[in-house]
Amino acid sequence: MNDMEQLENTDNGKCSSYYALLVAFKTMNERCQQLETRLATVEEENMCLRLECGKNESAIITKINDNNEKTIVQSLKEK
Repeated sequence: MNDMEQLENTDNGKCSSYYALLVAFKTMNERCQQLETRLATVEEENMCLRLECGKNESAIITKINDNNEKTIVQSLKEK
């Protein structure tokens, strides 16, 4: 192999490596964007579930407090 052929092979190898890196970078970038979208969706669902769970817990606490107040009122009436 002469010097010119060797130089061309080196350039082709560099070019191939460069394009492989570009493809890998583009793939990673797209994957990152997809994961960001999924994360935003999961965070929104999580917030909705927390709000819903909070409403249910406050309703349960209200029911418990109502029952406790009735019990206290009944015990005071008995005295």
